[in-house]
Amino acid sequence: MKQKTISSLVVGVDFSEYSKLVAREAKQLAEKLQLSLVYVFSYEDGHLYKYYALPDRYAVMDQFQTKVRNYYNLDYSPKIVIRFGRADKEIIAVAKKERNPMIIVGHKSGHSIAKFFLGSVAESLASISPFPLWIHRGNKVKLPKKILIPSDLSERSEKTISEVKNLKKTFHSDFEVYHVLQPPSPLLDYEIWSTLNNEIKDDDDQKIRAFKKKYPKLKTVRARGPVIDTINSRSKRFDLIAITPHSRAESRNAFGGVSSKIVRSGETPVLIVP
Repeated sequence: MKQKTISSLVVGVDFSEYSKLVAREAKQLAEKLQLSLVYVFSYEDGHLYKYYALPDRYAVMDQFQTKVRNYYNLDYSPKIVIRFGRADKEIIAVAKKERNPMIIVGHKSGHSIAKFFLGSVAESLASISPFPLWIHRGNKVKLPKKILIPSDLSERSEKTISEVKNLKKTFHSDFEVYHVLQPPSPLLDYEIWSTLNNEIKDDDDQKIRAFKKKYPKLKTVRARGPVIDTINSRSKRFDLIAITPHSRAESRNAFGGVSSKIVRSGETPVLIVP
């Protein structure tokens, strides 16, 4: 299925020091991709948005709009949206009102009001977002000149490749499809292990031949070893990791296994393609 070209960038902010880096990354991406920018701060004080009078909410919105503009040194061109409720759900609600959005958040936060740390907002967004999601990691602002696509050679890889091609056109990026084959666990009976290992390898050989036939111009690299450690080691050479998790129809936990472990580890930003 052909991916839609991204038209807007929705930035989740929380007044943490790390979110300043995320805002700078978002601004750079928006300028290069010519995207409209929307900054979202979600106030999570339930007493305020459930029980206080409506005028108080407007006063809080005005206050935090000014605070967002000043804290992130924004001019008056980007839209700033203040919401009340769980940050992950409110960010998605704002994104739904934008044209072909991508969401960007940080993987950590030092602020107590809205906690953008893995296991909370960032990971929840990765699990439920219907839109592309950039989870920023590391301590640098960088353009995605080199993109790594971990692949199990399934149809999910096609979604990722399609999305990455949009970035490739703008940033003249190089990208690599990286397939890791994990050997079977050691068994006491070496002959059984050897037979099983050969069967897995033969099946994988067929899959990778079919994949290369379908994408003859793509650089496709195969490695053997523990999947997560091998991918993390390879990702140090790249500016961005792009992955598509299992769909909800395929798994009860759509964001689990390899995808979630990649997001939780390493220092390379991750693009989640739904």
